[in-house]
Amino acid sequence: MNAFIDLEWAEQVMELVTFTAALIPEGEAFAKGWEEKLKSEDVSSLPVVLGELAKHSTYFYAGNVDEVESVMNSIARLVCLLKQEERAGLVKSLCSSLTSEAHPGCEAARMRIVGNIFNNLDEMSPSRYDAYLALVTLVGRAQVLETIVASFEKLESWLGFWQVSVSDTRVLYRMLHEISVNAPGYQKLSCEFLTKVLATYDSESADVIAAESATIKPLAMTLVALSLCDPEQFSVVDILQLKTVQAHKTEKWFELLTLFEAGDIAKYRAWVKANGAVLEAMNLSEDDMLQKIRLQAFSYVCAKATTITFAAVSKALEVEEDDVELWTIEAIKAGLVEARIDEAHKRVLVSRSRTNKFVESDWTELRSRLVAWQKNLGQCQLVMNQVKMQMEEANKRGQAAKKGR
Repeated sequence: MNAFIDLEWAEQVMELVTFTAALIPEGEAFAKGWEEKLKSEDVSSLPVVLGELAKHSTYFYAGNVDEVESVMNSIARLVCLLKQEERAGLVKSLCSSLTSEAHPGCEAARMRIVGNIFNNLDEMSPSRYDAYLALVTLVGRAQVLETIVASFEKLESWLGFWQVSVSDTRVLYRMLHEISVNAPGYQKLSCEFLTKVLATYDSESADVIAAESATIKPLAMTLVALSLCDPEQFSVVDILQLKTVQAHKTEKWFELLTLFEAGDIAKYRAWVKANGAVLEAMNLSEDDMLQKIRLQAFSYVCAKATTITFAAVSKALEVEEDDVELWTIEAIKAGLVEARIDEAHKRVLVSRSRTNKFVESDWTELRSRLVAWQKNLGQCQLVMNQVKMQMEEANKRGQAAKKGR
């Protein structure tokens, strides 16, 4: 046991007991009972008394904030010094108290206390999950998401260290999604967390997904809505491949997602006429969706050729030829294509285009291009070999001429 526990723990705990006794109704009996037990300095009683202190910790918030923080940090420090099997339940109890809404306020202090618990625990300790979950809860309540953003890049490795179950992983990712979805500037991050929630079901059977449809279906619909609402997101292949999304192929929102992925403007117009209420329920704008689908279609047109006439773009996007330059600029700004406008010849010269679709015809085209490149490389090598031979022969003739002199 740590020297701090060996030499000072009984005195430290008695101070905490006295502080707690002054706040709770049965304070006198509580203090007297633990005073007798702590006289023996039996270390085995430490987890029990800390559990009692954690249970009564909601009373602490009636006092001075600085004093509350000091007391809770003292309890937390003692808890963290216990063995994992002894502290697991105590960490949960402390975190439950710290996130309790029964006594609101002191959010910044609570976050600091939970942060100390997290940092005082060993990196591999499973109890770190409970501390981190509590921290996320408090961060969401205080709306200060920026304070933990830096930790997100370590989260997956942490979950591995802590041996977190799939169900607990879902709880954490879902909470992160919920606190970030309405936070300005974090909608894309929220979408990523929701994707992670649904991705945890990819290892589940169709029966399990069907049984949990009441939970999964609204989450899948929300993910689709967030993705389609994001003006910068055009690739939805990963979302379409999720088992939880594939399980709802009969839903109108799934149909909308496939229409967007295909960049099919005509089918989108028909879908909107029949399903306007669905679009409204997803909080999507008809005009904004049409603009995204047109840009999607533009990238597909550009993927097929390096030179495209204004007329071809106009037809594909169902816009006037006079508007083609504006749509080209929008596609470039969205990062969908790299191109320049040849206004004199009314054409778009494409150097690169991003595409979501890669069908059989694309593989055939890629193969033909690779064969052509291979042939060209072979011809280049042949020419280089011929040049090399000619140079060697010229060198030989030059050396022979020198010897003849």
